[in-house]
Amino acid sequence: MNKVAVIGVESSVLVFKFLNVDVFPVKDARGCVEVLRKIIGKYSIIFIDELFIDEASSLISESDRDIAMTIIPLPLQGRSSGNAVKRIKDFIRKAMGISVS
Repeated sequence: MNKVAVIGVESSVLVFKFLNVDVFPVKDARGCVEVLRKIIGKYSIIFIDELFIDEASSLISESDRDIAMTIIPLPLQGRSSGNAVKRIKDFIRKAMGISVS
């Protein structure tokens, strides 16, 4: 399971097709949650549009227990709430036992 997926608004995720990444365009947070529910366990890395993090938080929390996969938020719409950076710092802290400033 070394597959990578990206979930987000179509205009933001289509460029990832050029990187040989599976792309799942959605229109809203509900669509993101539906796709995420279907693909969890089938990909080792799933990037999702940071705008959908709050709605997908329960699925993300459940998947955090699976060491074979990770879900990473990306600020795909050109604006960031800071969730992506916070989550990446948390991954580094868990994996390496160090805090990144």
